[in-house]
Amino acid sequence: MGVIASLEEPDGPVEPGTESVRLLKLHNTGHVVDTFVLDVLGEAAGWITVRPEAVNVFPGQDETAEVVFTPPRESGVGCGPKSFAVRVVSMEDTAGSTVQESTIEVAPFTETACELVPRTVRGRRTARTRLAVDNFGNGPVSVELSGRDEDSAVEFRFSPGHLVVDPGTTRLVPVRIRLKNRFLTGPPRSLPVEVAVLGTDGSCERTTGAVVQLALLPRWLLKAGLFAAAGAVLAFTVLPGVLNAAPKSQAVAAEQTATAQAAAPEPSPSGTPASVTGQTPPAGAQPGAQGYAATTDANGTAHGSATVGQPGSGSAGGTAGSPQTQGQPQAQANTTPAGTGGAADQNAATTPPPAPRPAPAPPKSGAGPAAQDQAASFDLTANVAPTAAGRYSLYKHVVPAGQTLTVDRIALQNPNGNRGSLEIRRDGTRLLYRGLNTLQYENVSARHTFKAGEAVVLAVNCTASTRGSCTPKASFSGTVTRN
Repeated sequence: MGVIASLEEPDGPVEPGTESVRLLKLHNTGHVVDTFVLDVLGEAAGWITVRPEAVNVFPGQDETAEVVFTPPRESGVGCGPKSFAVRVVSMEDTAGSTVQESTIEVAPFTETACELVPRTVRGRRTARTRLAVDNFGNGPVSVELSGRDEDSAVEFRFSPGHLVVDPGTTRLVPVRIRLKNRFLTGPPRSLPVEVAVLGTDGSCERTTGAVVQLALLPRWLLKAGLFAAAGAVLAFTVLPGVLNAAPKSQAVAAEQTATAQAAAPEPSPSGTPASVTGQTPPAGAQPGAQGYAATTDANGTAHGSATVGQPGSGSAGGTAGSPQTQGQPQAQANTTPAGTGGAADQNAATTPPPAPRPAPAPPKSGAGPAAQDQAASFDLTANVAPTAAGRYSLYKHVVPAGQTLTVDRIALQNPNGNRGSLEIRRDGTRLLYRGLNTLQYENVSARHTFKAGEAVVLAVNCTASTRGSCTPKASFSGTVTRN
């Protein structure tokens, strides 16, 4: 007793995403009606089925079953021959069971995608970005990279310009963009660009981006130059007049004049020094009068002179009676002055001093301390099993009371190549969206403010993972203001 199984030859390769059928012929060599149970073995058993799964065959008769091939259109099922086997188990005679081995050819298919990461870059002479090339086909693909812009103002350099991408993988290619036309000053200019990925089979994928070209001279440099020029003009025109201004007070002017005359006195006719130590001022000079000087002639006679306390005026000499000689009491010299010189000195001596400046007002009380900013950084890492599309897992960071969080930079990571999508939210409001299919690492410059009690949310929808759990990660950096 037993069974003889034979599988017809294939018509050709099976296209992924389609269905192909081959007939399996069963011959009962036994003497009783037997039931044969059919199942598939091998690496392709996941997408090969047999219908029906059990067949009743009369002795010496033949029956057929269908072996159905439905390879999926995905990179996990590579192109080329795939081995399998159909096992036929006899329910009446287990020893008479058999296994029919064969192969099936899976046809190749090509599906590529590309994206600039980031899409928008900035620069003055050059700019740098990366091109992500994805191969969703079931075989390796060879591609050529090229770039263009409408005005031919941009030159592209890819490293490398030709590459081979394995099925189910992503290649990141550095792109250097050189700006041909440059300008010194002015607002930034936006240049749209396009990058093409051309396959050897004739397929072509395109992606777009933009280059923001900045002026060679930054704005802050022009402002600094204007301030420097204004400071130079101020230093050469205003400051010398302020520093060398003549005093407005008559008393201060008289004191400066007396100091200058005392520093350089005129010599006497006999060569004796002009200033006589301990000499008493003559009659006609008020005590303490500004600008008084005493000199002696060759006979020892003392002469007195007084300068008027008016800036720029000459000296007026006054004599009254006999001149005083050395050694006379001080009281005899303090007589009423004669002549105009004494009157001028008296007016200068009686000039009131300038009024004192008021003290600065004390700071107002009741003003609270100023808000303080501190650097802050934190990570949100997902750890979730693959699930259906549209189902998000949430990971939160809540801003404590009395603080305000300002996020300046977000670093996104997908090291395991998970599939799906992620979002950055403020509570329930979406701020940023990225697809995980093309995301490996991206540094996003964005400014978002979160008040006390609001949550920074990482929302992850993982649909497939090659290494178990999905572990996308978002790193945040910015400042915290304590209110």
